[in-house]
Amino acid sequence: MSKRNGFNWGFGRLKRLQKIIGRYNEKVDSTNESYAPPKLTSKKVKNRISSFGDLVRVTSEIKRFMKRGASRPITSKSGLTLTNYEIREAKRKAKRVTKKRKQRKKEYVKTIKTTSKKRDIEVKQKKVSTNKSRKAWDKSVATMDNELRKEYTQEGIDRYKENYIKAITDNLGDIEALEKIKKMSSNEVFEIAMNNPFMEIKFVYSPSDVEARIAIINEEWEND
Repeated sequence: MSKRNGFNWGFGRLKRLQKIIGRYNEKVDSTNESYAPPKLTSKKVKNRISSFGDLVRVTSEIKRFMKRGASRPITSKSGLTLTNYEIREAKRKAKRVTKKRKQRKKEYVKTIKTTSKKRDIEVKQKKVSTNKSRKAWDKSVATMDNELRKEYTQEGIDRYKENYIKAITDNLGDIEALEKIKKMSSNEVFEIAMNNPFMEIKFVYSPSDVEARIAIINEEWEND
């Protein structure tokens, strides 16, 4: 029996998963290749699963491609054509991501004594946009999948730290807290940043916004 992050696969579960993936890929083959969703492999799907809850959620998602009308093409203003299934699933994931972020905020607020800080916490609403390239679309969906997982693999945690540092550099520049973050382990950065909504790196559009975000990020990392 194979275990991943404490999740016991077992022969029966793996066999059922492979059967579901096989049916999914058969329908992909029968869909116009110009807009068909990517095929799945057992390895890729297993990488999204680290708990029984993940297993139920992911297999249910795959099965929904078998429904009538799921492969119907929809073309965006940018010219990207996706299946009805992909768009519906992305919107479903976006709602779950937003719900999860609100729950994280609720849990974190309980630990804050300062009322002003509680008011300043914003939950970023996850939105779905089809006005992008196929590559960008696949990347945005993969990001939501990672956020919805109950647990992260060590590889995912390491990648989180890399992406977090890159987000700071791209959006805020070489800020004071950056050196401290680089010296911390991936697990430390992951645990602190994921559980503190103040540390979320947002896109900013004006110099005053940049200064405000830098001040908040530096302060939060200084306190941890």
